[in-house]
Amino acid sequence: MAVRDVVDEILEALEQRDVQRFGDALNRLGPAVPGCPPSEAGDAARRLAAVLPALPYGIGSNIAPIVGALCDYGADPADVLPTLVDRACAVLADAARFKTLAARVGIEVPGSSDGERFGPTVEAVLAGIGDGLPGLGVDRREAVNAVEAWFSGGDWVQPVLFLSQRKEVRRAMPQRAELSAAVALSSEDIGTAHWLDGLLRVLDDEPLVRRLDESAGPDPVAVGEP
Repeated sequence: MAVRDVVDEILEALEQRDVQRFGDALNRLGPAVPGCPPSEAGDAARRLAAVLPALPYGIGSNIAPIVGALCDYGADPADVLPTLVDRACAVLADAARFKTLAARVGIEVPGSSDGERFGPTVEAVLAGIGDGLPGLGVDRREAVNAVEAWFSGGDWVQPVLFLSQRKEVRRAMPQRAELSAAVALSSEDIGTAHWLDGLLRVLDDEPLVRRLDESAGPDPVAVGEP
C-alpha cells in the first residue's frame, strides 16, 4: 500500500474520530515507508505535520515521531521542524503546568513514562479541582490537557531530538530560545527533554575564546568541526 494512501486513511480516521481505523492505519504506515520515493515521504510528512496543531496531545503524540522519522526517507526537516518545535514547546509548558496542578490538588506526581497511571491521574486531578481552582486558572478541560501533556511529552520531543542530531538542523533551529527554556524546565522529568537539552547546548561553529599563554592572545576555536 502506498504511503500516500495510508496517510489518506490516517487523516480520514482523525476527521471521523475513528480510533480503531486510526490505529490500524498507523500500523500500516511503518512497513509502507521504506523504499517509498523521497517526494512521497516529503508529502506525507507535510500533510501529517499540518494536522498536529489541532490534535489533542495524546493523539498527536502518535504522529509527531512519524513526521520526524520520515525525514530519514526524503522529507525535508525544514518543512516540518517549525511545527514540531512549536508543539514541543507547548506540550512541555503544559507538562510543567501539570506539576504545579498536582501540587495544588495534593496528588503524587507519577513518572511521565508510566502510561498506566494516565487514567488514575486524570481521575485524581479532576476530583481535586472540582469545578475549578481559584487563582490557578485551570478548568477541567485544561486540567486533562495538562495530564496528557505530562504523559505524552516525551513522544512530542522525540522527533525534535531525533532531527537535532543533524548539525544543519541545530544551526537552523526555530524558536531556539523558547525551546531551550522549555526543555531545561522539563529535563529532570522527561527523558527526551534531558537529551535534547544537551544537544541544544552544542555550539556548532561558534567561536570560543581561550588564551594559550600570556602572549598568544585570543585563539578562536570552532566546536563541532573535525
